Amino acid sequence: MGWWRIDGPTGGIEWSKQENGLAMLLNHIPGKHSSENHYNGDEPTDILDKVVGTFLDRLTDSEYKAAAKNAFLGEADVPEVLDLIHKQSLIHARQKIDKVYLREWKREPYPEELHGIFEFCTAFIEQKK
Repeated sequence: MGWWRIDGPTGGIEWSKQENGLAMLLNHIPGKHSSENHYNGDEPTDILDKVVGTFLDRLTDSEYKAAAKNAFLGEADVPEVLDLIHKQSLIHARQKIDKVYLREWKREPYPEELHGIFEFCTAFIEQKK
C-alpha cells in the first residue's frame, strides 16, 4: 500500500522534487516517516471510492455533496437531503478509514486528512450549475 504527503485541501500528492527538477512520488512509510505530517493513501481512498461509487450520480448536486462530506467528516450538521443509506455508508467508511490510520500510523486521521481523502475521491465530479 502506498502513502503520500497530501498537498493540502485536495488530498492530492505532494510531489518531491529531484535534483534534475523532475517531480517524483515519495512513498511515506509508517514508522519511518513522521506521523505528524498529513498523509493520504491507497487504502483509505479505495474505501471511500467504493462508497462514493454507489451514489456517484447524486454527488453532482452540490448540496448533496456537501451533506455527504459533512457525514463523512462526522459533522453534527448533516442536512436531511442526504439519504440515510448513503449517510450510514459514509459513516461506516469513515470508521474503516480510522482503523487503517490506527493500524498504520498509530493514530486517528487528522481532520485535514479526512477532508483531503473526501476531496481526492470526489474532485472529478462536475457540479450541476
